[in-house]
Amino acid sequence: MTAFRLFIIVSLLVTLFFKLPAGRDDFPEFKHQISDFLRDQRFQVTELEEVMNGMPVLHASSKMCNVRVMKASSQGWNRDMVMNRASAKDRVVFVFRGVVYREQPVWLTVVGDLWGKFLRSLGLSHNRSHVLGVVATPGCNIEQLPWYDLERALTSMSATGKHSNRFFLATPMSVDRNQI
Repeated sequence: MTAFRLFIIVSLLVTLFFKLPAGRDDFPEFKHQISDFLRDQRFQVTELEEVMNGMPVLHASSKMCNVRVMKASSQGWNRDMVMNRASAKDRVVFVFRGVVYREQPVWLTVVGDLWGKFLRSLGLSHNRSHVLGVVATPGCNIEQLPWYDLERALTSMSATGKHSNRFFLATPMSVDRNQI
């Protein structure tokens, strides 16, 4: 067997796990967790007819703040679609693993998605790290929300397969809910 044939065979075997299904997304539970999180932050949440990445876009409003939350692709192919939903005054952020980014960290989200898919295909993990696109009006302190709590709730949901209305109280930063 030539070295080239051996290389081709090994390459095909290595990339095989990318082609294997690694479980399904639980969009209804995912959507409910995000809605519950926003309600816990004193937002009124409605589901829009618009769908992005298989999940309805959520509209949340409070006193001086309007937010649209949507599931973004981990590969970054629809980040422009997220940005196009914002007016000139709105702010767009992406939330990945509980951290807020001004631009989607595509390399980080792609690597995280592929690594998670690999671990799930081996049965070593059930966790998924979703990317959220968030469009907020200027009066919102959207970065101050405890997004890490949402990530922990989503991770807990992925591991148990059950929807939970409970969020963790510990946050990496303090939040003044009156400013939201």
